Amino acid sequence: MKESYLTIMDPVEVEMVEKRSKFLGHMIHVKSRREAESFISAIRSEYKDATHNVPAYSIYKNGVMYCSDDGEPHGTAGKPILEVLKRERIYDVCVVVTRYFGGVLLGTGGLVGAYSSVCKKLLKNAVIAKSLLCARAKIFVEYGEFSKLQNLIESFDARVVEKSFSDKVELELLIDVENKGKFEKLLSERTSGGFRIENIGEAWERIKRL
Repeated sequence: MKESYLTIMDPVEVEMVEKRSKFLGHMIHVKSRREAESFISAIRSEYKDATHNVPAYSIYKNGVMYCSDDGEPHGTAGKPILEVLKRERIYDVCVVVTRYFGGVLLGTGGLVGAYSSVCKKLLKNAVIAKSLLCARAKIFVEYGEFSKLQNLIESFDARVVEKSFSDKVELELLIDVENKGKFEKLLSERTSGGFRIENIGEAWERIKRL
């Protein structure tokens, strides 16, 4: 079975109030510990007046996982966030949940539930994507063949990165490396060879989950 994993496409923000405490959740896609730590620092700087800024991140490469309670009772904040990410098998993401204390103690169970709920809400509002080893290529076709190319792109769950129109249609796309050969063969058959392809390389990339 080929290797792939789930992540998110775009940054997500949510807000939740629990017994007067205000929780702000932020989640972004990251590819390294350095990117995650930079995001955590940015959130802490932006919300420096908050009671807590609780971080957690999960990086697929090398299985890097990290969380901190940032002053909340041990195991009641960062760990519940990370557990949600682990349970849903979401990687290459960094979550920071900001809390403004509202004057009412939530207790251990209440804190675990609140931080878990914010992370679940973030994932519910996120566009989930599949990350897999992709070929990146530029394809040039005549305008009359464009619809055939579009149909193939949809059927192979490829993702268009850039698109331009001049004397020909030019698309830069990402496609699963295991499907690239079959994709080219079908495109050649349907356009009678009326296309040109430039291979750019291979990398782990996100393909939008349908």
